[in-house]
Amino acid sequence: MLAWQERVERAIAQRMRQSSQEMTRLLETSGVLSNQLPDGLLAPGPHLGEEEADGEMPDSERRRRPKKRTSLSPHILSLTLEPAGDPRKRKAKGDDGAGPPEGVQIVAIYLRLAEIEFAMPLVMGWRNHIRAKAKEMQRLAHQYEEKLRERAIGEAEAAWRSTWSND
Repeated sequence: MLAWQERVERAIAQRMRQSSQEMTRLLETSGVLSNQLPDGLLAPGPHLGEEEADGEMPDSERRRRPKKRTSLSPHILSLTLEPAGDPRKRKAKGDDGAGPPEGVQIVAIYLRLAEIEFAMPLVMGWRNHIRAKAKEMQRLAHQYEEKLRERAIGEAEAAWRSTWSND
C-alpha cells in the first residue's frame, strides 16, 4: 500500500511537469510567451530549487546556468539564464560591460503541488489526511516487522530448548 502511494505521488509530480511543459509550449506557439525553452529545462533539479534532483543537467543546459529566479505569481517561473563560466573571464576577453547583459530572460508555467495545496484548502486537507494515513501505515509496518523478529527469536529459542534432554 505504501509503495502504491509513493507511485501515485511520483505520477502526480510527473503529470504536473508534463502539464507545465505542454502549457508553456502552447503559450509559446500562440505567441503569448516569446521565449523558446530548451527541452528539459523544467525537469526537476537544483537549477529550479528542487530537492529531488536526479542526476546531472543535459549538455544543452550545462552551457547556461540560472542567474536569478523570481516568482511573478504562483505557477509562473521567471529565470534569467547567463552563460556558464566566470563573469570576470568573459570581461577579460574584451567585453567592456557597456552592452546589454548576456542573460536570457525566460518565463514559463511551472505547476507545483505545494502551491496548489496552499491555494486550495480542500486539497490540502485531503493530502494531509493521506500523509497521516501513510505515516500510520509506516508505523504499523515497523511494528509488524518487529513482531516478526520477536516471533523468529521465540521459535528459535523453543527449537533450542526442545533439544535439551533430561538425563
